Amino acid sequence: MRPLLLVTLLCLSCSSSDDSNSASTTDTGVAVDGSTDTPADGQELIGHKCGDPPYVKWSGRVMFNDVGGAKPAAGAVLESPACPGAPLTLPADGTFAVLLTKGARTHATAVKAGAINTLMGEWAPDKDETNIEFSILPPIFAGLVPEWDSSSAPAVLLSVSARETSGPCSTKDGASFSVKDQPGAVVSYMSDESIPTAIPGATASSKRGLVTFTKMTGASIEIVGTKPGCKVSTVTRLQSGKVILKPTFMTTLVAYVTNG
Repeated sequence: MRPLLLVTLLCLSCSSSDDSNSASTTDTGVAVDGSTDTPADGQELIGHKCGDPPYVKWSGRVMFNDVGGAKPAAGAVLESPACPGAPLTLPADGTFAVLLTKGARTHATAVKAGAINTLMGEWAPDKDETNIEFSILPPIFAGLVPEWDSSSAPAVLLSVSARETSGPCSTKDGASFSVKDQPGAVVSYMSDESIPTAIPGATASSKRGLVTFTKMTGASIEIVGTKPGCKVSTVTRLQSGKVILKPTFMTTLVAYVTNG
């Protein structure tokens, strides 16, 4: 299995500036269907409409990281509370474009044959974004997550993102996490091996920065992170910090590490 497969579940690579202190978030995954909306300034927006105007436009692609490497997630079905009753199927190139109600909080799910059910969000988009990219993984990864019954329970996969260029906050290792008000939650820190496994007794992230969470209760959780000398936050430019849970789904998110 290639290391790329498990390096990150959620990769949000955007062409616009990335401010770790921003709380704005993003919808992910809807295919272009040719509908249009014309905002007040006359600029035409093209994409699938979710909710009511005013809109912001998000676009990018979804990748499927199977054992052969990353490829477009063709045929993945994407759904969101922002588009009730309107499941959408990604085209062959895995691209999407969506018009979202500005500031409205929501999330999305991605389901594809031969892949782990994936949940993204919560977000509340406040401006246009392009080149968003996220990935879904094959079922083999579920077997590497400690104490996860993927047939009935939720799980979370967090990827540490170091935002600084030097010093302790420029690396993914050494970050510790917990689930607020849920002492029974199982937090597992994954190794740096090409096929990462949970590190027995570990209390902080490795250089790869992958962390899993299982045995959680409720419809949503808050994940708290710390690292000496740094600020660790799941509130990012593309995430609100609220982690939605759904049985049989793995929720993906990023935690930013910045100077404290």
